[in-house]
This record gives sequence, structure tokens and C-alpha cells, in this order.
Amino acid sequence: MGRNPTRLGSAVAGVVVMIGFALASTGCGSSSSLPPLDPAAAKNTAAVGALVAATASINAELDRQHRLGGNLSHEIRTRGLTPSLRRRLTRVFEPAVVHFVNARKRLDSTPPGADPLLAKTQRTLSLWLARQTEADRIAVTARTNADYLSRTKKVARKIARLTRRLETLSTRVQTKYPGVSNWKFLPNSS
Repeated sequence: MGRNPTRLGSAVAGVVVMIGFALASTGCGSSSSLPPLDPAAAKNTAAVGALVAATASINAELDRQHRLGGNLSHEIRTRGLTPSLRRRLTRVFEPAVVHFVNARKRLDSTPPGADPLLAKTQRTLSLWLARQTEADRIAVTARTNADYLSRTKKVARKIARLTRRLETLSTRVQTKYPGVSNWKFLPNSS
């Protein structure tokens, strides 16, 4: 069995291209005056990107819920969980569950920032997304008005605690990383 010179030439060319990419990514042979990112800066950049994407996703979903759901909570408290209100809840919150689960997966797939502030904010926001998903699942799975109200009350306390922590963290993160500025979903955020 002889070697195919065309295949061998393609393999060598592929290796040369890969080495060229590796050298270029480290700054070797590049006319760029920018130094390569150190690992900590790269982790922080990725964490900032993940936080920006997560907060934008949360804001978009909560805007959608507000637009479609309106005053559902008030109607449920006054009229009870009627079949028509249950259908509206399902229409609003089934997609929300999927949206928040996916947002959390994307956030958690990014390694924590090297900066402890970013890492803590990522963890807290991930936990907030988990609790928000839990709350939205209640809206979809509750069978009675009493069940809906009692389960919602329990998870609302958890969300409120996390929201307060995020309000504190968001202020600090915005100061240090101005790109992470869209915390509109937090009640006391600018």
C-alpha cells in the first residue's frame, strides 16, 4: 500500500494551518500590538458575556409574561383558579419554564469568572433562574387555587431573598463591568 501524495499534502497543509492559527492566537507573528488575554481576563470576559446574555434573556421573557399574563395573579386571587384562567396560565408559563431552563443552562455552561464578584453573581443569578423556573412550574402544575397560592407563597420568599442579593451584586458588577448593565428585571434597578 503506497501513500497517496494528494492526501498526504492535504494533511500537511492542514497541520500547517492549525499551527498558524495557534501562533496567531498567542500573538506570535501578528502585527497586532494588543497582548493576548491572560486566562483570568479570558474567564472574566466570558463571564461578562454570559451575564449580559442571561439578563437580556430574563428581561425579554418577563416582558413577554407581563404582556401575555397581565393581571393573572390578581384575577386568580379574586376569582380562584377557574378553567379559563388555568388555560391562560399554561399559555403564559409553559414557554417560560422552557425559556428559563435554557437560560440557566447557557449561564451555567460558562465557567465562573476569575473575579470572585463575577463568579458570585453568576451563581446567584443561576439560583434565581432555578427558583423562577420553580415558580413558573407551579403556575402550570397547580390544580387548585389553594395549592397555587400556598406553593407560590413559599417560592416567592426564596425569589425575594435572591432578588435582594442580586440587587446588591448588580450595582457592584455594573460599577466594575459597565457592559453588564441591563438588570431591568430587578425591582430596584435603574
